[in-house]
Amino acid sequence: MPKHKPVVQDLTAAGIIKTCSVFVPVNAPLHHAIAAHRLAVSKPLLKAPQRTTARHALRAVILATTRDIPEAQRQFDYLSELPAEAWNGLPPQTRQSVLDGVTRLISTLRLN
Repeated sequence: MPKHKPVVQDLTAAGIIKTCSVFVPVNAPLHHAIAAHRLAVSKPLLKAPQRTTARHALRAVILATTRDIPEAQRQFDYLSELPAEAWNGLPPQTRQSVLDGVTRLISTLRLN
């Protein structure tokens, strides 16, 4: 049976933003997820639909594919440098839990 490549791997930053208006894409390429989040939060006063898109785009970064240590480190660096306002709408402990999880991923990848 031929392997089917997931559709999210084909998403560009613009495609991720469009998708984030409805749901959170999982396993999107990290560089596209980061670009989508940057685009989603670049507007000065976000209205309700854009705030939802920005929150979903942040989750897309959190749930993006990280295949190796440099990608996981890039994910950690991006997420850790976000201001507290970027995490609005998520429980307060979420930021630290996510960063702890990415740190564990990096440690695990180093062991392999």
